[in-house]
Amino acid sequence: MTAALTAWPTLAADGFPYPDHIPARRLIDELAVALVSRDPGVRDDGAYTAAAH
Repeated sequence: MTAALTAWPTLAADGFPYPDHIPARRLIDELAVALVSRDPGVRDDGAYTAAAH
């Protein structure tokens, strides 16, 4: 996977308003990678919370 296009920390701070300019498939791919991260900040605070929204 290439570098993330999505600024997840910024989206989290704004309540996760998903950007229209990034294809949904790309967002799904990024979340899938983040959901298996060993870093709880990435996995729980970022990816899980984004997926829940």
